[in-house]
Amino acid sequence: MAPLSPDAIIVADLGLVRILHEFFPRIPVHMSTQAGCASAEAAEEFARLGASRVILERHLRKEEIARIASRSPVGVEVFVHGSMCYSYSGKCFFSSYLGGKSGNRGACVQPCRRLYGHGGEPEAIFSTRDLSLLPHLPDLVPLGIAALKIEGRMRGAEYVAGVVSAYRTALDGIRAGKPAEAVAEGARILSQVIGRETTPGLPGGAAPGEVATGGGSGNVGELVGAVTRVEDGWAFVPGAGGVSPGDRLRAQFREDGAGRGFSAVDLRGGEGGLRVKVPFPVSPGDLLFRVGGAGRAEFTRRARKEMESTPSEGARFLVTVSPGAVAVKASYGNVQRVFAYRISGPPGGPAGTVPPDGERRLSEAYRGDLPLAGVRVEIHGGPGAWGDVRSLFLQAARQFDREFYLDGKRLRVEILPTLRVSGSRPEEGPGTVIFAGCRPEQLPHLPKTPEIVPVVEYTRSLARDPSPAMRIVRPGGFLRLPSPMLESDAAFLRRTVTDAIRKGFTRWVVSDAGHFRLFAPAPLRRQVTLISDHSLYAFNMGALAALSRMGAARMILPVEATLPALRDVGKFLYGLGIAVAYGSVPLMTSRLLPAGGVRGGQVESPRAERFHVTADEHGSVVLPAEPFSASGSLHVLREAGIRDFFADLRGVGAAEIPGVLSDLFADREIPGTSTFNLLRRNF
Repeated sequence: MAPLSPDAIIVADLGLVRILHEFFPRIPVHMSTQAGCASAEAAEEFARLGASRVILERHLRKEEIARIASRSPVGVEVFVHGSMCYSYSGKCFFSSYLGGKSGNRGACVQPCRRLYGHGGEPEAIFSTRDLSLLPHLPDLVPLGIAALKIEGRMRGAEYVAGVVSAYRTALDGIRAGKPAEAVAEGARILSQVIGRETTPGLPGGAAPGEVATGGGSGNVGELVGAVTRVEDGWAFVPGAGGVSPGDRLRAQFREDGAGRGFSAVDLRGGEGGLRVKVPFPVSPGDLLFRVGGAGRAEFTRRARKEMESTPSEGARFLVTVSPGAVAVKASYGNVQRVFAYRISGPPGGPAGTVPPDGERRLSEAYRGDLPLAGVRVEIHGGPGAWGDVRSLFLQAARQFDREFYLDGKRLRVEILPTLRVSGSRPEEGPGTVIFAGCRPEQLPHLPKTPEIVPVVEYTRSLARDPSPAMRIVRPGGFLRLPSPMLESDAAFLRRTVTDAIRKGFTRWVVSDAGHFRLFAPAPLRRQVTLISDHSLYAFNMGALAALSRMGAARMILPVEATLPALRDVGKFLYGLGIAVAYGSVPLMTSRLLPAGGVRGGQVESPRAERFHVTADEHGSVVLPAEPFSASGSLHVLREAGIRDFFADLRGVGAAEIPGVLSDLFADREIPGTSTFNLLRRNF
């Protein structure tokens, strides 16, 4: 990729950003929103790793964005329009938990868009409106933001063109000194774009409970209506209008809230409504939405044609045939090579001159690993022998390909030694140690043995008065900082963490890249021992090595990982890895509140999946009905070199804590638990 000179690469993996910076320093690296940048401390840590820009978390308030932009050592990019996750970016396990399709790895199936029952009619309580900050651009532009980001990956070309045009128009007008007129014209353009209902979100001043839609749908598009009857594939929607032949429609199934799209080819009016032929089964109660106009297909076709007419990036070859010589000029991005060959004596190879379709034939004969952008043949002073031209072209292409292969091999040799972790396992003995995550009030209920190390949640009340944890935690336990680290909490954490270290609390679990900066001053760094939490999402040795360089002495491995993935890294961690063995997985952690007035209790999906919701003034957390447990498979991890485990006991009653710990030490399966992705093959 380096020869192609990309404008930038967007990266979420901690190891990859470090490798790109160290070995490809000319390629700008932007930290994805999935990396969870929600504070200037996180921006500073990502800058230390090599990022030249950070894309901020969507659920920040405008004053937080302003503070980060003013304090960040690198450029700041902000989402201004498009879909929003209910959860903090990089902190959602909902889709992964339900079927192994990880939203943190780009495979989300959006279970948050489904309907959930909570004592009444099912509603889309977690489905967010689309973010739209167009009216707030005059306030955002002066903040010194490097770029505005528009979500468009899963959208049609018509949508992307309309939204980009609206924001471009507004920005140009604001810079010309006419903000009111600019926003009005941008809004006019935006009104012609079909999408979800919009919200200014938290950046625009919306309340946490106003962002999710609620009601019967979280779908994109204009509601056509509810199907009341179906006859021979024709769905009747009473009172419906505004649908034209060729419009793109989407059906949302009442049974489970899922959806499916189709083109409205056959339409019939009359009977006080609309009849539309649907190419798949629908039922009364299903909803129909208009998600695109009749011209959408033609717009997309033109956009695709324009894209395909743009020269593709790949290997290009110019084959020049002249009397007694063949030259092959190979280029890939900014790398060029010329291979010259002399042909002496009678023409070699099969008889025949270069055919008129020689360029096509050479392209079809190409077998290199580099993508092929094109082959051109020029003949000067003689037709040349086709056999010579073909064989020498393939020889040059192989040599060009081989040079890239050897360069890559040399790079691998240089990179591999950097994928190592360093740290220490201060816990004595070869046996298993369980790091027991708990709340301060649970500390008296933990067994007092060296094999159990308390990891106490660092709450604001504990930060103000650490005395409840002094006797138990200070000698050998850890304090666990919450994730994410928000800009609004940064000053409080800087002050209280420093005070806690002075009082003797020197062992910490960090769960956000910004947390490392709290311990950055040299006197503090020398005093503390840090363990990185599973929310830092280190799935490979590159990311684990990056955490080691950032200051982590040990690493809690991702709770989302499969058994083979844990085995793969365990053997290279030399006992420094800690696997999650038990706990209620936070499927969604959010600054938002569910719609429908849900502020706690149980909700149920149309598929009878049950979840617990907790909510307070700081936001909400969605938990599965069954906690995760790896017990029964811990011996496999021990064999791979992972001998210590983390058990999150915060949701366990005092009477059950000894039993859970006993089962984990014995590696017994725990009834009523889920293995999450541990034993899945489709993750």
